[in-house]
Amino acid sequence: MINGAHVILYSRDAEADRAFFRDVLRYPHVDGGGGWLIFKLPPAEERGDVGTSIHLHATDARPELNAEWLIELGDSGFTWHRGHDKAAVALRGPLADVLRVFYRRLPAGSARVEVLGQGALLDYWLERVSLG
Repeated sequence: MINGAHVILYSRDAEADRAFFRDVLRYPHVDGGGGWLIFKLPPAEERGDVGTSIHLHATDARPELNAEWLIELGDSGFTWHRGHDKAAVALRGPLADVLRVFYRRLPAGSARVEVLGQGALLDYWLERVSLG
């Protein structure tokens, strides 16, 4: 049984990305060396009666940036892709504020963003997922 996962990102400018996560998002990570940044996820848990997909939508980005993402949660972790898709819950607002909510630097109930659909799923994600 899989009870946890790690997310590993390769960065062309690891120093700048480390500084962004540390100074802007105030989020820790593990440096794997050679440009590899490692983030961990908590053990998978039951989500109850909520759905399994989260849509992030930056309302202030130019269309060519494709600043929309769909995250789908599964028993052994999550997958994501860019694009506009229907989801159990959507988090919409200016890109910086969507990221602030997603990284727990702004409450999801803030007037600066909009949560549509099953807010309990977003709460589930925010309570359990850690990028450091």
